[in-house]
Amino acid sequence: MNKSVGKYDHKDFFNSAAHATISPSENLVLSGNCDGSIYYWNRYKGGLERKVTGHEGSVTAIQYHFMSSLLASADKEGNMILWT
Repeated sequence: MNKSVGKYDHKDFFNSAAHATISPSENLVLSGNCDGSIYYWNRYKGGLERKVTGHEGSVTAIQYHFMSSLLASADKEGNMILWT
Protein backbone atom coordinates (compact mmCIF):
# COMPACT_ATOMS: atom_id res chain seq x y z
CA MET A 1 0.00 0.00 0.00
CA ASN A 2 2.88 2.39 -0.55
CA LYS A 3 2.74 2.59 -4.36
CA SER A 4 0.87 5.48 -5.97
CA VAL A 5 -1.36 4.34 -8.84
CA GLY A 6 -3.07 7.62 -9.77
CA LYS A 7 -3.16 11.36 -9.22
CA TYR A 8 -6.31 13.43 -9.68
CA ASP A 9 -6.47 17.21 -9.65
CA HIS A 10 -8.12 20.20 -11.28
CA LYS A 11 -7.38 23.92 -11.26
CA ASP A 12 -10.57 24.64 -9.26
CA PHE A 13 -10.22 21.77 -6.81
CA PHE A 14 -9.15 22.72 -3.28
CA ASN A 15 -9.94 19.82 -0.98
CA SER A 16 -11.08 20.87 2.46
CA ALA A 17 -10.20 17.71 4.39
CA ALA A 18 -13.08 15.84 2.73
CA HIS A 19 -12.97 12.12 2.43
CA ALA A 20 -12.44 10.58 -0.98
CA THR A 21 -14.20 7.48 -2.26
CA ILE A 22 -14.14 5.11 -5.22
CA SER A 23 -17.34 4.14 -7.03
CA PRO A 24 -18.58 0.55 -6.72
CA SER A 25 -17.66 0.02 -10.40
CA GLU A 26 -14.14 1.25 -9.53
CA ASN A 27 -14.23 3.57 -12.57
CA LEU A 28 -14.56 6.85 -10.67
CA VAL A 29 -12.66 8.57 -7.86
CA LEU A 30 -14.69 11.21 -6.01
CA SER A 31 -13.90 13.91 -3.49
CA GLY A 32 -15.66 16.90 -2.01
CA ASN A 33 -14.43 20.45 -2.42
CA CYS A 34 -14.40 23.54 -0.22
CA ASP A 35 -16.85 25.30 -2.59
CA GLY A 36 -19.62 22.77 -1.82
CA SER A 37 -19.14 20.69 -4.97
CA ILE A 38 -18.16 17.07 -5.61
CA TYR A 39 -15.57 16.19 -8.23
CA TYR A 40 -15.71 12.94 -10.23
CA TRP A 41 -12.48 11.79 -11.90
CA ASN A 42 -12.08 8.91 -14.33
CA ARG A 43 -9.85 6.48 -12.46
CA TYR A 44 -8.17 5.14 -15.59
CA LYS A 45 -7.90 8.27 -17.76
CA GLY A 46 -7.21 10.64 -14.85
CA GLY A 47 -9.41 13.38 -16.28
CA LEU A 48 -12.26 15.18 -14.58
CA GLU A 49 -15.55 13.53 -15.62
CA ARG A 50 -17.94 15.97 -13.95
CA LYS A 51 -18.52 18.32 -11.06
CA VAL A 52 -21.82 18.48 -9.19
CA THR A 53 -22.98 21.17 -6.79
CA GLY A 54 -25.54 21.16 -4.03
CA HIS A 55 -23.86 21.89 -0.71
CA GLU A 56 -23.74 25.33 0.84
CA GLY A 57 -20.53 24.70 2.76
CA SER A 58 -17.33 22.70 2.35
CA VAL A 59 -17.97 19.01 1.67
CA THR A 60 -16.40 17.18 4.59
CA ALA A 61 -17.51 13.58 4.03
CA ILE A 62 -18.45 11.45 1.04
CA GLN A 63 -19.25 7.74 0.77
CA TYR A 64 -20.70 5.38 -1.84
CA HIS A 65 -23.00 2.56 -0.82
CA PHE A 66 -20.93 -0.55 -1.47
CA MET A 67 -23.64 -2.32 -3.53
CA SER A 68 -25.37 0.51 -5.38
CA SER A 69 -24.88 3.85 -7.05
CA LEU A 70 -26.15 5.80 -4.01
CA LEU A 71 -23.70 8.41 -2.78
CA ALA A 72 -24.00 10.24 0.54
CA SER A 73 -22.21 13.52 1.19
CA ALA A 74 -22.14 15.90 4.14
CA ASP A 75 -20.94 19.45 4.53
CA LYS A 76 -19.45 21.67 7.19
CA GLU A 77 -22.83 23.34 7.77
CA GLY A 78 -24.37 20.05 8.96
CA ASN A 79 -26.29 19.20 5.78
CA MET A 80 -26.32 15.76 4.17
CA ILE A 81 -27.32 14.94 0.58
CA LEU A 82 -28.10 11.54 -0.92
CA TRP A 83 -27.22 11.38 -4.63
CA THR A 84 -28.21 8.86 -7.32
